[in-house]
Amino acid sequence: MNLYFKKSSFVFCFLCTLSCSAPLGNENTSVSIKTTLGEIRIKLYDETPRHRDNFIRLINSGFYDGISFHRIIKNFMIQAGDPAIKSASKKNIPDSLKTYTIPSEFNNKYFHKKGALAAARQGNEINPEMRSSGTQFYIVQE
Repeated sequence: MNLYFKKSSFVFCFLCTLSCSAPLGNENTSVSIKTTLGEIRIKLYDETPRHRDNFIRLINSGFYDGISFHRIIKNFMIQAGDPAIKSASKKNIPDSLKTYTIPSEFNNKYFHKKGALAAARQGNEINPEMRSSGTQFYIVQE
């Protein structure tokens, strides 16, 4: 990874903080992620109700307020939702990759493409059930 990308990624992590709002229970709910670099509109599909409802519940609870995109992989994705990067007052939230997970809801109708929202998860060798993180998500960039 070149030095320019490392520096720009570091700056990007701190500039993109989330502030979301969304009602619970709407069909194909749209949410807005407001960052210091602009707004990202996301559509949550009814065909993945566990993930949709969990994401909206976290938004409405304020979990994502002030959280940063902590992982950026050029030409792939940007990731947010790690409770370990929250302020000290919120650090008692469990590790969402190891303890707070949701059963997978893979749907052949949807696939990874630019702009897609997906839940983070550990690899198949560690996570053979392919359970998703309860808090961490990423947005596909290309």
